[in-house]
Amino acid sequence: MSTQLNDVQRAAYHEDGYIIIPQFLNEAETALLHHLSMDDSIVDKCFDLIDQTGKKTHLTLWFTPNDDTFGLMSRSQKMVSALRCLLGNSGEICHFYSKVMQKAPCTGTHSSW
Repeated sequence: MSTQLNDVQRAAYHEDGYIIIPQFLNEAETALLHHLSMDDSIVDKCFDLIDQTGKKTHLTLWFTPNDDTFGLMSRSQKMVSALRCLLGNSGEICHFYSKVMQKAPCTGTHSSW
């Protein structure tokens, strides 16, 4: 599956350094990643951090994408195609790191969440 981004998304990326793409992953993909983020393979490797507001959060970080669901997603045609749209076809796309942040409910910036 090829992911083509529009001119507004590409311009926003070049202006801000990031973009948010609603529904980039479908509901089933999102549910699977959410479920797996609570799996022992992720949770057992997390470490505690304190965020800017002093609240506790958990972070799991890895540098090599494995053949698990998270690794396959980061190397998927959908992801690589979107990156090619943003970065162009010259040069290689390299995975630097992946992370899963796990914050408890009601600990974000907006306590009403």
